Parts: sequence; C-alpha cells; structure tokens
Amino acid sequence: MKHSSVISAADASFERSKRAHADAKRDADTAAVTEANTRLLIELLDARARLDEAKQRWEKAQSTATALRELYAQIEANPINPLVFRSLQKLATAAREAELSLQSSATLIEFQPKAGRHVAIDGAAVEASSLTIAEPTRILLEGFGAIRVIPGGEELASLRAKTERSAMNLRRRSPNTVWPRCRRRNVAPMN
Repeated sequence: MKHSSVISAADASFERSKRAHADAKRDADTAAVTEANTRLLIELLDARARLDEAKQRWEKAQSTATALRELYAQIEANPINPLVFRSLQKLATAAREAELSLQSSATLIEFQPKAGRHVAIDGAAVEASSLTIAEPTRILLEGFGAIRVIPGGEELASLRAKTERSAMNLRRRSPNTVWPRCRRRNVAPMN
C-alpha cells in the first residue's frame, strides 16, 4: 500500500507539475502575444505620425503649387519684355530720385513750446519735437497765433510737381496688376 500511495502521490505531483507547466506555457505564450501586439501598436502609432506629417507636407506642397500656378497665370497675362522692364526701372529710379530730392529740399522745423503749450497743424496736435515740411503748411502756435511755412519757394514747388509726374508716369506705365499688388504690399514695383 505504501507503494501505491507513493505512486498516487507521484501521479498527483506529476499532474500538478503538468498543469503548472501548461499554465507557465500559456502565460509565456500570452506574454509573447502581448509583446508582439505592443510592438505592432508602437509601429502603427509611428506610421500614423509619419502619415500625418506626410499629409501636412503634401497639403503645403499643394498650396505652394496653387500659388505658383496663379503667379504664372499673372505673368502670362502681363508679359513684360526686357525693353519694357528697363523702361519701368528708369521710371522707378526717376520717381525715387525725385522723392529724395523733394525730401532733401523740405524744411525742418523744430518745436520748443513752453510747458502746457502745444503746436497744431490742421487742428491736430503735433506730438513730435520736429517736423519736415515739403509743402505750404499753416502751424498753430498756442498762445501766439499761427505761422504759414512755405518751404523752398518756387524750386520746391517744381520738385513737388516733378515728383508727382514721375510717380504718375510710373503708375501709368506699370502693368495694371503689378502696381496695385506692389502698393498693397507697400513696396516699389521695380528696383
């Protein structure tokens, strides 16, 4: 009987070991599957991030391509040959030189009002301590009256007219789409 109880105990121990081994194998298989799933999930998330980045680059490229197509269409609608370009450059240079000449001939007025007093032009207070004037201007001096400044006399009037003519010639000769676009951006149309 001793022998059969040892065999029964050995059989029971063997069955427990077999179950423990099966449980351990199942746990190992589950861990391997979980690890594989985790790797796949990480790869999927990386792929999704790369896809999102590629999509953003694609949308930006599409936007740039659309802008380029619009610019090419504008260029074809307003062709400028080298002769016209040089002519526009000369007009732009003349307009810029006339403006600089006008500014250099303008009158600089420095204000030094007493405390509590102010200077006004056309009813608006002058905040600056100096002002460059290129055309006849009436300046109100509080507590004194007004003065009329006529800078440069005849020469300045001639320079002002030349500046206006140069700017008008440039606008008139510039293609209709180039000049307004440049003015909106506050840049000279030609260098």
